[in-house]
Amino acid sequence: MKTKEQLKNSYIMRQKFIKSIIGLLVFFSIYSCGGPDTTKRHEENAQHTKESRFFVLYLPNDQESSDFEILVDKETRVEYLFYRAPYECGLTPLLDKEGNITFYEGEIKKQ
Repeated sequence: MKTKEQLKNSYIMRQKFIKSIIGLLVFFSIYSCGGPDTTKRHEENAQHTKESRFFVLYLPNDQESSDFEILVDKETRVEYLFYRAPYECGLTPLLDKEGNITFYEGEIKKQ
């Protein structure tokens, strides 16, 4: 039979173990998310590559706080609306009045 002191010590050890596990879970969940700064860096790197399939057709004047931009696929000429928020994003083709996909009519410059 365990004494009161042994029971107390084992209870304290279990509490420390549980707290350390919770701490590690919180650390890894925050670390793995990366946040908006990480997302922005990846997008900037992807935009500046020469072999990028998309180019930015429209970007609002206030680039730091903009949540959307219009992209054009160089191969298909389809225009897309790209929406970005800190932990979410979306991509959808632009449609005309009849519900048809819009195509870019301008010149696509080779990089």
